[in-house]
Amino acid sequence: MQHPPYWLTRKSIDKLVREELEAFKGVHAELITAFEKEERSFRRNDIFNTKVMHKGWKIGNFWYFSALDCLNGLYSLYVSHIQRIFAPTEDSGPDFDRIVSAYWSSASAEFIATKLNDKEAYSNRLCERFAPECDKMEKDDDRGDAANE
Repeated sequence: MQHPPYWLTRKSIDKLVREELEAFKGVHAELITAFEKEERSFRRNDIFNTKVMHKGWKIGNFWYFSALDCLNGLYSLYVSHIQRIFAPTEDSGPDFDRIVSAYWSSASAEFIATKLNDKEAYSNRLCERFAPECDKMEKDDDRGDAANE
């Protein structure tokens, strides 16, 4: 997919939020305008790359394709820019995350189950190692829960 480079403002793609995003929007618009001017000077037909780039920015596929190009920033891009295209932020919660998590990998449910089992085993090993401290922490937690009721 053809789109302007994310590094126009010398920021990584996953850092384009708030003020950085506003700065990028300005430079992005400036680049598209200059590109369109050049494109019009060379082409006489009505099919311009800048039309595709404008539409990509408008519908959000700039973020989608950028996320595919930058796996380190994929999750951040998803949370900051992509998720809101499909569901308003206030609608995203445990149900949305549970549904979307099925698409993380072909065996995401098994992966999550394995990680939860690993965490439980790790917690049990910690409690065995630090049994007196764990008992004290559990008692303190029980007292805190009773006080909050």
